Amino acid sequence: MKAYRIQAKMNILRKGEHFMQYNETSLHMPVRWGVLSAANIAVKRVAPAIQASSNGRLVAVGSRNPERARELFAFAPNVLIYGDYNSVINDPEIEALYIPLPNSLHAEWTIKALKAGKHVLCEKPLAITAEEGLKVVQTASDTGSWPHRTSQAHTLLVFVQCRFASS
Repeated sequence: MKAYRIQAKMNILRKGEHFMQYNETSLHMPVRWGVLSAANIAVKRVAPAIQASSNGRLVAVGSRNPERARELFAFAPNVLIYGDYNSVINDPEIEALYIPLPNSLHAEWTIKALKAGKHVLCEKPLAITAEEGLKVVQTASDTGSWPHRTSQAHTLLVFVQCRFASS
């Protein structure tokens, strides 16, 4: 019985096949990225990688300290700097968000971004509790956007589903 319940919950994750449909135009257009915070990993690793890629473009950064963010992201002079995270999420130019916030904020901001129709790359962990993880998965299922964790995203979501199904 538990195996059936777990499989049924897994279908929520696999149902997302349609999330990643591409057409000829979308394959040649760079993904427009926003970053929530001026965390070191965003400044030193992820944002430069987006800038250097042929299929990504850094569009905006949200920071509680916009002056500091402007200095840190000087390597990307055309990037918009917002003084809050909601402005990045609500920017219609942004298609995907990178979230390197403190762990306790990952689920909250991932859900907000998904509800705004954005795709999400979130630092690990995606959620602190199984319940938060399920909320993220359900929001993704409801919105058609999909969150990815920086490593082992599928493993985490399967674990959250299995753990919740067995409780």
